[in-house]
Amino acid sequence: MSSEFSGSGHWYECSNGYLYTIGECEGIMQASRYPDCGATIGGNSHNLTSRNKLNVKFDTIGSRP
Repeated sequence: MSSEFSGSGHWYECSNGYLYTIGECEGIMQASRYPDCGATIGGNSHNLTSRNKLNVKFDTIGSRP
């Protein structure tokens, strides 16, 4: 999955552990709900919601050449 979205943005993890990516300019500009678990994802004004985090493992894999 990370290779399919390589270069499309950073990888994040919702409060339930599901992964998602934000494309475009990689800016976190709006909150939404994860379709599988209903957790809030994203954020506002370039600030990630407090219960989400950068997924360093996938983010690093996706940035490799």
